Amino acid sequence: MSRNRLQWTIVPPTIDWIVIESVWSAEDRRDCWAQMAEPEAGACWAFIQSRLSLVIYGFYPEAERWRVNVAFVMLILAIVAVLWNNMTSPGASSKRPTPWV
Repeated sequence: MSRNRLQWTIVPPTIDWIVIESVWSAEDRRDCWAQMAEPEAGACWAFIQSRLSLVIYGFYPEAERWRVNVAFVMLILAIVAVLWNNMTSPGASSKRPTPWV
């Protein structure tokens, strides 16, 4: 199966499930499913939104969550520094091959 055909087989149903058929406001999972044509036909973002702190922090103690926040900020700063260095170096894009091509 060609790469292009594989993308057209996977991407449209994924976008449909994530965005088009999803439910954005509901009280719980059953309420999400009641709003859908069939249960689990789309993403339930209301459930994710209500559990976002659990997704990000897990069972980390609330008093210590600042450490996770600092780690996120440090990660973002490191990524920006690497990208900035690659973008501002003259001829940087021609010197380094991209690994995903």
